[in-house]
Amino acid sequence: MGLANLLIGKRKATSADRPAGRGPAPAAKVFPREVWQDPKAGAFLRSVGLSPDDPINSLATQGEMAELLERERLHMVKTHEAVAAVVPFRMVPCHLLPPALWETRFGAFLLTRLDLSPYRPWNTILLPLDGAGAAATGLPVRRSTGIRPVSAEIICFMEQIAEGYQGKQPDNITQAFYIVLDAVAQNNPDLLPHETRDLSPNVSRARTRVRSLAIGISMKEVPGLDIPTVRKAHAALLAAPEIQLLA
Repeated sequence: MGLANLLIGKRKATSADRPAGRGPAPAAKVFPREVWQDPKAGAFLRSVGLSPDDPINSLATQGEMAELLERERLHMVKTHEAVAAVVPFRMVPCHLLPPALWETRFGAFLLTRLDLSPYRPWNTILLPLDGAGAAATGLPVRRSTGIRPVSAEIICFMEQIAEGYQGKQPDNITQAFYIVLDAVAQNNPDLLPHETRDLSPNVSRARTRVRSLAIGISMKEVPGLDIPTVRKAHAALLAAPEIQLLA
């Protein structure tokens, strides 16, 4: 029996049924919807590159980084516990990008500018810890549960994504990197669906590129991971595209 069947048949309604990192109600806005609907005020805000659903316009993304990340981590733990309560084998979180990246100079950019947390479904899958779980789920055994460092390659790639967000003109090498990331998104719409929120183009573009990077770099740095495995892990845990989109 697959993990999806186990979850469908046994799980109880918990906070895990909600998109990770989100409460029951939308977060309050710095500039509320009424301001954006005003022809003059809304036009002015958009003229300076802002959009209503940009993370920087959400009060939920404002605050101390450590506090914001801990809140996200605790929600992931509760989700993990909900899964552990209904499956007869051990599953452990596996992050596509290492959470330690959010402790670097890119942490605030990722969380407060792009609303990307390392602990949400876009970056976190669950893998079995032993052969019994692997046989039941068809997923590879998680070989290492230690803290994964941030490679110099990830830092270099993040630098390029951040520069694109800021509007810097890319050189030929960076442009080629963007083309690869954009192709990953175009070729895997189930893993990287189009945004439905009203985001600025630079925010939407950077979010997609970070998520594409997460898929690509995880295949290099995490043993046993590839796109079909990531897709199967998401499907097994019922993380539908619209949930991942809220990452």
